[in-house]
Amino acid sequence: MKTTDQLLKYFLKHEGEYLSGETLANRLGVSRAAIWKAVQKLNEDGHQIDSQHRKGYRYEETGVLSVPAIKALIATNWDIQIFDQLDSSNSYAKEALAAGKIVHPTVIIADQQNAAYGRFRRSFVAPEKTGLYLSIALPVMNNGVLEPGLLTTATAVIVRHVIASSLGLSTLL
Repeated sequence: MKTTDQLLKYFLKHEGEYLSGETLANRLGVSRAAIWKAVQKLNEDGHQIDSQHRKGYRYEETGVLSVPAIKALIATNWDIQIFDQLDSSNSYAKEALAAGKIVHPTVIIADQQNAAYGRFRRSFVAPEKTGLYLSIALPVMNNGVLEPGLLTTATAVIVRHVIASSLGLSTLL
């Protein structure tokens, strides 16, 4: 795992706390210079890392999509791929599966889609920073059968339940 990913994961576990460069370097087994470079890279990528002399570094949530941040919040061994922009996460998933580039269950997330489509190839607008656009790629092994329509329905029911239980909001299906 890259130093930036390890550092972000550690920051997420200690969100709101100041952590010294020395502590971070010791925990991650790298130099303080490597920590400084990783902090700079995270800031460039849109994360907010505050730096205070004699206090250290502190991570502040910004809502930037990143694989380490997502994996810190969920318990799965699925692969996660994040893109700033895709024509369509569905098209990407189908092409990657057909080419053998995806061999494990994978979630493909795009901040923006330029040729987005849903069921029955109905197009929709998917501009940046306005929603969560994702597809799930499930490689079917050993001539297994998968009914995508049932997966879509099951996913919708689960998302509705999560929204209701965590946010107390009612949604339509």
